[in-house]
Amino acid sequence: TILNIQPSDNCKGVKAIPLIQVILMLTTDLNGNNERDQKVLNELLSALVDYVEMDSISNTFKMKDRNDKNEVRLVLLCLFGVLMGKTKSKQAGTTSPPHQFKDNASFVASTTASILSNNGAFTFSLVVMESLLEHWKRVSSEQSANGSSSTAAAGTPIAGATTTPTQNNLLKPIRHGAKPDISMLIPHNYLKNYPDIFDSYDALLTEISVRLPYQILRLSATHPGPYDWYHNYCENMTYTLCEYMMLNLNALLRRQVRKLLMYICGNKEKFRMFRDGHSLDVHFNFVKEICSLFNTKNLVLSNQSIPILSYDSLVDLTEHLRTCQEISQIRTGNWQKFCLIHEDVIPVLIEIACYQLDDGVSPILLQLLQAALCNNIQAV
Repeated sequence: TILNIQPSDNCKGVKAIPLIQVILMLTTDLNGNNERDQKVLNELLSALVDYVEMDSISNTFKMKDRNDKNEVRLVLLCLFGVLMGKTKSKQAGTTSPPHQFKDNASFVASTTASILSNNGAFTFSLVVMESLLEHWKRVSSEQSANGSSSTAAAGTPIAGATTTPTQNNLLKPIRHGAKPDISMLIPHNYLKNYPDIFDSYDALLTEISVRLPYQILRLSATHPGPYDWYHNYCENMTYTLCEYMMLNLNALLRRQVRKLLMYICGNKEKFRMFRDGHSLDVHFNFVKEICSLFNTKNLVLSNQSIPILSYDSLVDLTEHLRTCQEISQIRTGNWQKFCLIHEDVIPVLIEIACYQLDDGVSPILLQLLQAALCNNIQAV
């Protein structure tokens, strides 16, 4: 029976929800200390994971494209999140004897995390996040250009992710019959703001791809070994999460990104160090690009002609420098570490200061140099 439980490829996400609800209800009756129930849950989850095709990089990359099958796969990902969300800690689920579970919730959550971990969930989530990153950069840039960032700041999912303004004005087909209750599968924010939950496909897919690794790391009894995790996933995932932290995201997605990055880093200090280091690196590279400064291997700056910046370029330069300056004032220690790692930072600042005497730029340059070279500002 389990082998035939997979939804049809022609079935839309909304039509698959009743089946997902039945699966969710049936899992509540399983006993984690019963060998037969353990086998049933393992076979069920394995069949669903096979349908999602987590082990296929090419199919995972195509998840960013909304279609009927991907809607069903997205609902299944939400189901995995609900199953693992029944208990909050891997310690809360086990008793003293090995392989014993206090309740159904801890059994289902731990088993789900273990199967997902063993079937490439980390790689799957990372590929999905990377494939959607350019989309969110574009959305964030458009919001900044149109001055519509207040929507994301208010905590509502970002609209217009999959439709154009012209399409938004078109009438949509009316669905007859009772709507399925999906409140157990989908976060309340998305239900509140979208008549059709899949209108927010990009936001929902990104949110669940960030949430699943966090839940697995918290729950899985088969946590990836230190070498495998830190060498195969940690570096790329940390970089990708830092990229997301620089974007203007809705409150729910930003909270999930922050939670996962914080868990990977281990504490707030390391979290801020990674986030600040990435932000400084990105903004300082823009500074060098705007000023046409290039450094050789010997750290000798080579600039054939002093650039005369246009007004727009000067505004961009000031904004990037101001972001660096804010970090240098609030968490001076992270700025000083950045300067130690990147030995061209101070020479570049001095080079810019020698010819860029604009009233808006000079004070920022002096504050950056002071924070880098002086100890009178307390390092955080």
